Amino acid sequence: MTQTRRTLSRGTRRGWLIAHVATSVAWLGADLAVLALGIAALTSDDPDFTRALIRSATMLGAWLVIPLGLAALISGVVLSLGTKWGLLRYWWVALKVAMTVAMVAGGYFGVVPGMRDAVTRVLAGPITRADLFFAAPFTVTSALLTFAVVLSVWKPFGRTGARI
Repeated sequence: MTQTRRTLSRGTRRGWLIAHVATSVAWLGADLAVLALGIAALTSDDPDFTRALIRSATMLGAWLVIPLGLAALISGVVLSLGTKWGLLRYWWVALKVAMTVAMVAGGYFGVVPGMRDAVTRVLAGPITRADLFFAAPFTVTSALLTFAVVLSVWKPFGRTGARI
C-alpha cells in the first residue's frame, strides 16, 4: 500500500517560507538585543541604568524572544511536513527541529524565569555581578541560531531513513 504525501501548494509554501525566515531572523535579532543589553548591564557602573537594562532585557526575552522562537518552530514544522524535506527525513531538518524545541523550552522554562528573578533581586537591593549573567544563555542561543542558518544553506548529513 503506497502512502500519498500531502505537499503545500507553491503559493502556500512561499507564504510559510516567508513567515519562517522572517520569524527566524527576528528571533536572532531579538536574541542579540538581549545579549547586548546584558553586556551593557555587565559593564555599566550606574545602578539605575543597570536596573533599566535588566528590566528591558527581561521584557524582550519574555515578550519577543519566546514568541518568535515558537513562531519559527511552528512555521518550520509546517514547512517540513508540507515539503519534500519532511520532519525527520533529513538530519539537518531533524537537528534544526531539536535545537529549536530545546531553545524555546529552555527559554520558557529556564531563562525567562531566571531573568524575572534577577529583576526582582536587583529591584529589591544592591546589584551583584551574578545578577548580570542572565544574558549568558543568549550567547549560546545566538550561536545555535547562526548554526541553524548554516544547516539550512549547507544541508549536510544526508537522509535519516525516516518517512516523516
